[in-house]
Amino acid sequence: MEFYSLPQRPNGHGQSYALNFGASKAANPYICFLDDDDSWTDDGYLARAEKAITNRFPSPDLVFSNQSAFFHDRKKDGPIWLEGLAEKLENAGRSLDADGLYKIDADDLTRYGRFCHLNTMIVRRALYESVGGMDEGIRWECDHDLYLRLIDVAQSMWLSPVIVSRHNIPDPAAASSMTTMLNETQRRLYQLSVFNKASLYAERPAIRAYGRRHLGYTLKRIASTLAQAGDYRTAAFYAWQAMGALPTVKWFVYANYLTIRSMGGKGIG
Repeated sequence: MEFYSLPQRPNGHGQSYALNFGASKAANPYICFLDDDDSWTDDGYLARAEKAITNRFPSPDLVFSNQSAFFHDRKKDGPIWLEGLAEKLENAGRSLDADGLYKIDADDLTRYGRFCHLNTMIVRRALYESVGGMDEGIRWECDHDLYLRLIDVAQSMWLSPVIVSRHNIPDPAAASSMTTMLNETQRRLYQLSVFNKASLYAERPAIRAYGRRHLGYTLKRIASTLAQAGDYRTAAFYAWQAMGALPTVKWFVYANYLTIRSMGGKGIG
């Protein structure tokens, strides 16, 4: 096993750069990832994945599994990622194959509405390279961005319902991860980039619709956060953008309310 070191930088290289660097050193046809503060908990995970990949023709582009999340050793209730998808598939009459996997497609994944964490994603290296790997300009939810770009072009995708890893949720009081280093507004702005890309550039209509829907959710969160801070003028700006992405009567009323508050001189922008 070879080990590589990156030169120190004040703000780090970012997760995307580090993972792209690692992927560039991979010699095998499939790659997988594991955050440095997380762990795989299933000793048979990779052996089963290898068997499942070998047994399939054409070779899978993506194989997804599941994980549990913990905060200070307390397990968080889910579903958070794809944990609940298997039940949805079973209810729709789908069943596991001999290797314990469900065959899935982009419509299944976007209807479910959540995404696969990097810890439980195995991707064909040629596919990873074909989409350009991780977007190094995105420092939060870069895994969500990669996931959307991969499922947009993948032809063969499979899901294992098995929990194979443990994710340790970063403590907001710490400063050791990208999540804790960025404030709420910075994180939401990175999310806007992720969902703008999906809604504008995805080939599959289901992924473009997913991007627009989540773009609307993110714009609404930004507007609400700004309103709570008393910045009604900027909140109104984002609220009306949210109306364009995800219009509802309730939000129309709220956007008008924020506009009226901003005209009353209560904004700080």
